[in-house]
Amino acid sequence: MKEEVGIDIEVLYPFNLRHFVREDGQTITMLIFLCKTPYEEIKISEEHSEYEWLDLNISKEKLNKYFHEDVDIFRKIDLGRLI
Repeated sequence: MKEEVGIDIEVLYPFNLRHFVREDGQTITMLIFLCKTPYEEIKISEEHSEYEWLDLNISKEKLNKYFHEDVDIFRKIDLGRLI
């Protein structure tokens, strides 16, 4: 996170492991962690053009379908109380 958006994070818990194939055929293995960060100014690297913080209540409208199950799990076990 420090390299990509210029913020420090605290990793709280491992959350999920995902394997999927992107539309371009690339196989992805993604480790997902529950993290928290103090508010800091976001400074995205030159590799990126934008970022967006998503409200959990509308996140499935904006996230790829591969993440919908993670959002459902997060909500079901109320992980927001830990951050």
